[in-house]
Amino acid sequence: MKKTVILFTGNRIGGVLQLIATLYNVLKKLDYNVFCFVPEDAELHIKDFGDAHIIRYNTRNHSNKFLDKALRYVAKNPSVLNVAKQVEKINPDYVWLVDNHFYSVQVGLQLNRDKQFCILTMHDAGTSHPTRLSLKARFRGGWNDWLSGKLEKKADKILLLSDNSRESYRHRHPEYEPKLLSFSLGAHVPECDDVKPSEVSDYKYHLFFGRLDKYKGISTLAKAYSSTKDLKSKLIIAGNGILSDEELRMIKNNPNIILIKRYIDDGEMRWLIRNAVSVVLPYIEATQSGVIPISYYFGTPVICSNLPGLTQFVENESTGFICETLIDYQEAFRKIEDKNIRFYMGKKAIEYNDKYLNWEKNVSGFLNTL
Repeated sequence: MKKTVILFTGNRIGGVLQLIATLYNVLKKLDYNVFCFVPEDAELHIKDFGDAHIIRYNTRNHSNKFLDKALRYVAKNPSVLNVAKQVEKINPDYVWLVDNHFYSVQVGLQLNRDKQFCILTMHDAGTSHPTRLSLKARFRGGWNDWLSGKLEKKADKILLLSDNSRESYRHRHPEYEPKLLSFSLGAHVPECDDVKPSEVSDYKYHLFFGRLDKYKGISTLAKAYSSTKDLKSKLIIAGNGILSDEELRMIKNNPNIILIKRYIDDGEMRWLIRNAVSVVLPYIEATQSGVIPISYYFGTPVICSNLPGLTQFVENESTGFICETLIDYQEAFRKIEDKNIRFYMGKKAIEYNDKYLNWEKNVSGFLNTL
C-alpha cells in the first residue's frame, strides 16, 4: 500500500517552492502518494507538479488588515487551526515541513504528535546569518526562532540539508542528536524556457546569483574582481536584497560590474547560470548552498570561499576553486577564463552532480531511515 506524504511550506516565492516541485516529482517516482500545501497566493508553476494534489490554504484571519496581522502572531490563530485540521483529515504517514517558515512552524505546533509523523527541515542549521533586515523583520525573525525551538523539540525528525549543517546543529543541540538526519540537495531546476535578462548584452561574465545580504560577501567579490587585471569577462551580480553604501560604491565605480537588483525569474536564472564562465559564492557564512547544485547541473564551475558548508560540495581545481585570500580569488578568476580549464571543470561539475547530487538516491536513502 502506498504511503502518503504531505509537503508543506509557508513560503510564497523563491527556492522553497522549487524544492517542493522537485520533491513531489521524486516522491511520485518512488511510488508515494503526495499532497502539497502552499499559501493561496504562492507563485507556483503548476506544470512542475504534473498531477499533484495541490492544496492552496488561506492564511487570513480577519477582514481588518490590522487585526489580521496581529492575529498572525498568535500561535493558535483561526487560520493555523483550520489548516492543521486539513492536514490531519488526510491522515498522512509523514508531514514534511520543507522549511521552518513562520507559518509552517505554527501549523507544525498544532499537529497531533501521536497521529502525525512530523519532519522539520532546517535550512540554516538553526543559526541566524548577519543581516541588514529592518527592526520589524528582526522581531518577527526572533519570534519565529522561539516558536521554531518549540517545534524542534516536538518534531519526530529534524532534517538538515548537508552533513556540515547536521554537525553544526548537533553541536548546538546535542540533546536532539537521535532525531537528526541529513541529505544533500540536488539541483532545483524549474521546467521552463531560458530567458535572457534585458540588462544583459552579448558578453562573457562571472556570476553572483542569490539574495543580497550582509553575509554574502559582496564587498569581497567586488574588491577581488576589480583588482584582477586583464580579465576578459564582466561580473554580473543578480538578485534582490540590500547592499551597503560601500558595496554600491564599489559596484558603481567599475563599469564592468553589472548589477541586476531585483527578483530574478526562473527562466532568467536558468539562462544566467547556464551561460556564466563561473558562479561565485564569496560568502562570509554558510551551512549549505542551493546555488552550487544548479551550477553543476548546467556544467558551470564555481568559485567559493573556504567555508565547510560550501567546500563539502567543491573539489578544488576540479569542480571549482576554493578561496581564502584576495589573491586566491584573483588567481581563480584568471585560471577559469582559460577555455581548456573552463571546459574541463564544467565536465567535472556535471559528473559530480550525477554521482553525488542525485535526487532519487538521496531522498530514498533519507526516507528509508524513518
